[in-house]
Amino acid sequence: MKNKTGRTMAQLKNLGVLLSALVLLSACNVEVKTSTEYLIEGNNFFKKRDYKNAEISYRKALEKSPNNATAQNNLGVILNELGRYDESIDVLATALKTDPKNPIAHYVIAKAYLMKKDFPKAMDEAKMAVELDKTDPIGWKTLGEVALAQGDNDTAVSALNEAVANDDTNDTTHHLLAVALGNQGDFEGQVEEERKALSISAGSYEARLGLIKALMKLGKNDDALKELNSLQEHHPENEELKELLQNSSK
Repeated sequence: MKNKTGRTMAQLKNLGVLLSALVLLSACNVEVKTSTEYLIEGNNFFKKRDYKNAEISYRKALEKSPNNATAQNNLGVILNELGRYDESIDVLATALKTDPKNPIAHYVIAKAYLMKKDFPKAMDEAKMAVELDKTDPIGWKTLGEVALAQGDNDTAVSALNEAVANDDTNDTTHHLLAVALGNQGDFEGQVEEERKALSISAGSYEARLGLIKALMKLGKNDDALKELNSLQEHHPENEELKELLQNSSK
């Protein structure tokens, strides 16, 4: 039987059930989100460095859309930041099945292997990352870090120079390049790169300490002592700095 609007009683009944369900969901504050909405939510948590909530959001995105490569990739990055390296590697391996030409997944896997001290696998992944995208400074930086960890200073200098060529604004990259140059005995180059790092981040302890040591290697003890006294004022209890001050005064 139809009412005056032309709807059957069955249609009206189904409509009533749907409206009741929506009212119940609203009353219970149940949120119905899409995979994309969970992904955006996760990204917002990621920007705030709220990695635990970011992980929850990315996993919810994947429940809605298991093959969402971006959610897989971002979850892998989060797990790496949380120090869950094996999980990160597994998730990113799945992401690479969805998107095999994803350089980010490769260099994050490289970082995970680096933290696990599995240097050969880290090197393979880092090389794959830069092969897929030669313009991404993070890929080159990761390759440089892995090479440094292996004591391969030539590869480290080459990779970190590429990283700097693609992005000259990262103080850590300049410092890593300085370390690699110092390992090669190029202390003038080390001083130059440490100063570049400090021009970007004046409070970098590692870059300031590297600069001091390079100046000492060059016999520029007065300059080194000036930098050392300045750094020691900010870190008065640092034993390494105390020892350097004692040695410089002999």
